[in-house]
Amino acid sequence: MVTFVTGHAVAGIDWDKVGQAETLVIFMGLTTFPQIARELMAAAVPPKPRHGRPAGPLRPDQQTLTGTLATLPGLIAAHA
Repeated sequence: MVTFVTGHAVAGIDWDKVGQAETLVIFMGLTTFPQIARELMAAAVPPKPRHGRPAGPLRPDQQTLTGTLATLPGLIAAHA
């Protein structure tokens, strides 16, 4: 199961429900990712590795960062 959500309206998303997805894809969530990560951790989402993509997909300058919900906000900030 894959769940797709936008990162714009963080407060309007049921993170308890979304966090149960096997695979979660967050669009347009780069600037709100610290809040998204806090919401997912509060929803007790298992701390397995997550991936963040600070550059657009399929672009030559795309970067992929790998970390946990706790470490990705800092990794994203360091590469911004």
